[in-house]
Amino acid sequence: MPTEYLQSLNPHGLPPSVLELKVRMPVMILRNINAEKGLCNVTRVTALGIGEFL
Repeated sequence: MPTEYLQSLNPHGLPPSVLELKVRMPVMILRNINAEKGLCNVTRVTALGIGEFL
């Protein structure tokens, strides 16, 4: 199946296929990214800037 078709689907109960973040939006980290810096599972952070890799 083409990617465009799969992204056009929006089944009930599932989040959209594209994640849209905004600056100063609260985000919850769901995976351990960097434990030494406190970026661990179920940590709430605020998006201060948006880049290619967040």
